[in-house]
Amino acid sequence: MNAVYVSSLAKTQYVGVDFSYQMLKILRDELCSQNLSADLICADARALPLRDHISDMTTLIASIHNVPLRYNRAKVLAEAVRVTRHDGIVLATCWSREVLELLPSVKPVTDEPHSYLVKWSWNVSEPVYRYYHFYDIQELLEDVETMKTRIVRFKIQVLGLFRKSRFTNIIVLLRRE
Repeated sequence: MNAVYVSSLAKTQYVGVDFSYQMLKILRDELCSQNLSADLICADARALPLRDHISDMTTLIASIHNVPLRYNRAKVLAEAVRVTRHDGIVLATCWSREVLELLPSVKPVTDEPHSYLVKWSWNVSEPVYRYYHFYDIQELLEDVETMKTRIVRFKIQVLGLFRKSRFTNIIVLLRRE
């Protein structure tokens, strides 16, 4: 989960998973600064080390667009559904293709359409290039439909996070049957 949203977790038992130990350290520091705690696990989101149906709500905030290759992104979504209890919620956000026009420094990834290396400088001493896949709504809908579960409710909203554009972030809200 993106550390920006931590303050909403005050009365919630929280488990944070990231494959980056550094990102978990940042999250831990943010939690501590707000007198919150969580169980933090360094793991791959394609194979979560959690029991089936353990979570009331599973969030993938600003994360699936950082997973290379479409079948891997579908695995991440399927894992989120697997660990979410029946009648639970899966919330995911990802960047839409429209945000590309706002980014000054990107390098195309040749083996996957709509995927780029984006210059990243938040909370790092030297800027680095990070992988991003830029979704359109139809592609994300197709990925959700490939999951081996019945989704009772599916909603996609496009929100603008930058003043220059209305279309930058896709939000997916799923209610698991």
